[in-house]
Amino acid sequence: MTCEKCHDTEGPFICDVRTGKCRCEGCYMLDVAVSDIVKLIKYKSGTKYNIKLTAVGIMNTIETLVFDELKAN
Repeated sequence: MTCEKCHDTEGPFICDVRTGKCRCEGCYMLDVAVSDIVKLIKYKSGTKYNIKLTAVGIMNTIETLVFDELKAN
């Protein structure tokens, strides 16, 4: 088996039954995180005009929170 994103062959793998795509756990978790962040940005922006400004603000906040969490551990 091979990850369709990074071409990892070691696994473990997660295969989507609907699409038939197989990804390693790392790529799958990254895709889930990106999907959730996109949903948050669309929810917070309200309009397409505000989406870029909202994305920059949220990404800055996420970056800060991630670095703070990594420092704590």
